[in-house]
Amino acid sequence: MAESTVPCPHCKVSITVPVGKLIHCPECGGEVRVHAVGTGEEEEALKRLLSSVKIVERVGDSPAPRKPRTAPKPPPSPKRPWWKFWG
Repeated sequence: MAESTVPCPHCKVSITVPVGKLIHCPECGGEVRVHAVGTGEEEEALKRLLSSVKIVERVGDSPAPRKPRTAPKPPPSPKRPWWKFWG
């Protein structure tokens, strides 16, 4: 069985792990597993997930675009006359 040297995802210490087996890090005790490339474990998990999810697609015309709701603007404040700025 192939082995791979990888850093521990928890404490970043380099450890040698047999591919496909779950071991515990000797430094921190965290679980480490290296997946073999091309074994299809991820594909099987994805197939199981997609089998339990209902996918809905819209077919046909798209609904009319909606205008975003905006809050009403407050009434404008009364402006000061120009002669009030001097004095």
